Amino acid sequence: MSSVTKVTQVLAADMVGKSRITIARHIKDGTLSKDADGKIDVSELRRVYGDDILTPEQVEEKKKTQLAEKEDDKAAQELEFIKKQLDLLTTERVRERELLTEQIDLLKERLEKSEEREKNITLLLTHQTKESAEERVRKQEKMEEELKTLKETLEQVKKQQDEEPPGFFSRIFGGNRRRS
Repeated sequence: MSSVTKVTQVLAADMVGKSRITIARHIKDGTLSKDADGKIDVSELRRVYGDDILTPEQVEEKKKTQLAEKEDDKAAQELEFIKKQLDLLTTERVRERELLTEQIDLLKERLEKSEEREKNITLLLTHQTKESAEERVRKQEKMEEELKTLKETLEQVKKQQDEEPPGFFSRIFGGNRRRS
């Protein structure tokens, strides 16, 4: 049992489970009395509200319990908020990882295509260079053959001219004059 005999209006409201306004109204209408310094006797509270009132210690314990419950609720809310944020961050991280993986795959594919193109260009240039050299050799051989054919034809023409009988003018002007 409490050693406190007089309490403030605020503590009295907490002890009887009423609002401060109700206590002030009961004092004003005379249902509840207070002393000159504004405090209310605990026996007066029992007279008006019955024996089912809390002691000041019980009120303090109730406030501590309510405060702890509020803190627990607040901690639970913060924990729930943090869990949601973590889920969002995890989801975002997974999405970003998928995007980066897609980009890496795309870049690898582009690199492979680029390397293949480079290889094809190198082969093409190498082949063209070989082809150009081969083509030049063929052209030179063809020109040499044509030159040889032309020389042979020229020699044949000269032989034919040498073997031809002298023409009309040569017979008239000078006999067997050869053309050079």
